[in-house]
Amino acid sequence: MQRRTMMAGLTACLVATGTLAISALLATPADAWSRKGAVTGPRGGTTTWERSGSCEGGTCTRSKSVTGPAGNTRSLDKSRTCTGGSCTIESTYTAARQ
Repeated sequence: MQRRTMMAGLTACLVATGTLAISALLATPADAWSRKGAVTGPRGGTTTWERSGSCEGGTCTRSKSVTGPAGNTRSLDKSRTCTGGSCTIESTYTAARQ
């Protein structure tokens, strides 16, 4: 009896979580996303990174950048536009030393 109650509770929780995730996904304007983080290496240096992107009206853009422990930054910006069965891709890579 207890096992059935636990499974019913777990199922209800998963359904509620899925509904919330779908609602949040549908509420996101222009399918935009972003993520960032940091990693500390074995010698104590920290590398930070950021990524983002969005799609709207046949155009999708993505950006990413990484900054190393010495302050050197690399970034990449990409854009893809599709119309009439044809796609055009543009990208820009930048690497700067401090």
